[in-house]
Amino acid sequence: MTDPGSTASSLLERVKLRQPGAWERLVDLYGPLIYRWCRRLGLAADDGPDVVQEVFAAAAAQLPSFRRDRPGDSFRGWL
Repeated sequence: MTDPGSTASSLLERVKLRQPGAWERLVDLYGPLIYRWCRRLGLAADDGPDVVQEVFAAAAAQLPSFRRDRPGDSFRGWL
Protein backbone atom coordinates (compact mmCIF):
# COMPACT_ATOMS: atom_id res chain seq x y z
CA MET A 1 0.00 0.00 0.00
CA THR A 2 1.31 3.47 -0.87
CA ASP A 3 1.82 6.05 1.85
CA PRO A 4 -0.87 8.72 1.36
CA GLY A 5 1.78 11.41 1.85
CA SER A 6 4.08 9.98 -0.79
CA THR A 7 4.40 10.95 -4.42
CA ALA A 8 3.06 8.20 -6.64
CA SER A 9 5.77 6.37 -8.54
CA SER A 10 3.52 6.55 -11.59
CA LEU A 11 3.56 10.36 -11.51
CA LEU A 12 7.34 10.44 -11.24
CA GLU A 13 7.63 8.00 -14.14
CA ARG A 14 5.25 10.13 -16.21
CA VAL A 15 7.39 13.19 -15.46
CA LYS A 16 10.57 11.31 -16.46
CA LEU A 17 8.85 10.28 -19.71
CA ARG A 18 7.77 13.91 -20.29
CA GLN A 19 4.12 12.96 -20.59
CA PRO A 20 1.68 15.84 -21.01
CA GLY A 21 0.37 17.24 -17.76
CA ALA A 22 2.73 15.30 -15.50
CA TRP A 23 5.15 18.14 -14.81
CA GLU A 24 2.28 20.55 -14.17
CA ARG A 25 0.79 18.09 -11.68
CA LEU A 26 4.13 17.79 -9.89
CA VAL A 27 4.48 21.59 -9.73
CA ASP A 28 0.90 21.91 -8.46
CA LEU A 29 1.63 19.38 -5.71
CA TYR A 30 5.05 20.60 -4.61
CA GLY A 31 5.20 24.31 -5.52
CA PRO A 32 3.21 25.44 -2.48
CA LEU A 33 5.21 23.13 -0.20
CA ILE A 34 8.56 24.45 -1.44
CA TYR A 35 7.30 28.01 -1.06
CA ARG A 36 6.27 27.29 2.55
CA TRP A 37 9.69 25.78 3.27
CA CYS A 38 11.33 28.93 1.90
CA ARG A 39 9.15 31.25 3.95
CA ARG A 40 9.68 29.17 7.09
CA LEU A 41 13.44 29.58 6.57
CA GLY A 42 13.04 33.36 6.40
CA LEU A 43 13.02 34.00 2.67
CA ALA A 44 11.18 37.16 1.65
CA ALA A 45 7.78 36.54 0.06
CA ASP A 46 8.86 38.31 -3.14
CA ASP A 47 11.84 35.96 -3.54
CA GLY A 48 9.83 32.77 -3.01
CA PRO A 49 8.63 32.24 -6.58
CA ASP A 50 12.17 32.61 -7.94
CA VAL A 51 13.53 30.06 -5.49
CA VAL A 52 10.68 27.65 -6.22
CA GLN A 53 11.52 27.93 -9.92
CA GLU A 54 15.21 27.26 -9.20
CA VAL A 55 14.32 24.20 -7.10
CA PHE A 56 12.19 22.79 -9.91
CA ALA A 57 14.94 23.47 -12.47
CA ALA A 58 17.41 21.53 -10.31
CA ALA A 59 14.86 18.76 -9.72
CA ALA A 60 14.20 18.44 -13.45
CA ALA A 61 17.90 18.04 -14.13
CA GLN A 62 18.41 15.48 -11.36
CA LEU A 63 15.11 13.57 -11.43
CA PRO A 64 16.63 10.55 -13.20
CA SER A 65 18.87 10.06 -10.14
CA PHE A 66 15.92 9.80 -7.72
CA ARG A 67 15.54 6.30 -6.29
CA ARG A 68 13.40 4.66 -3.62
CA ASP A 69 15.94 1.99 -2.75
CA ARG A 70 15.65 2.05 1.02
CA PRO A 71 12.70 2.04 3.39
CA GLY A 72 11.76 5.61 4.16
CA ASP A 73 13.10 7.05 0.89
CA SER A 74 10.69 9.68 -0.39
CA PHE A 75 10.50 12.21 -3.16
CA ARG A 76 9.76 14.93 -0.62
CA GLY A 77 12.91 14.04 1.32
CA TRP A 78 14.95 13.96 -1.89
CA LEU A 79 13.50 17.27 -3.00
